[in-house]
Amino acid sequence: MKTCALFALALLSTPALAGDEPELTGNAFVMPSRNVACMVQDVSLEGGSGPSKRLYCLRNEPTTIGVMLDERGLESFPTEGDTQIDFDGPVLQYGDNWWHDGFSCDSAETGVVCSHNDYGAFTLSRKGLVKLQ
Repeated sequence: MKTCALFALALLSTPALAGDEPELTGNAFVMPSRNVACMVQDVSLEGGSGPSKRLYCLRNEPTTIGVMLDERGLESFPTEGDTQIDFDGPVLQYGDNWWHDGFSCDSAETGVVCSHNDYGAFTLSRKGLVKLQ
């Protein structure tokens, strides 16, 4: 798990090169395994600074968990079949990246690494959820 977190931190600390473009656009994606899907949602958080954005990810196996990253930080919770994300949506291929509304995610066979400069970062995989910052 520590190696995965260090790898993820290395990915996050690598600056994007000028002209780099995300391989996938839009507000949502699903991993090739169809085990993880993520989408950016418009939200109005209680006590927040007004309309905001949230990255919501859902992992199905080995247990279903939801993960939210927004101005409040990172939250996770078990879900019971609550699939608000289209697992047949656009596929973020392994090795590709995605950016939308300040969020970015990098896809790998071992899981997905997602971040926002102001809100933090995490990895999500079959092995679990790891907070990175």
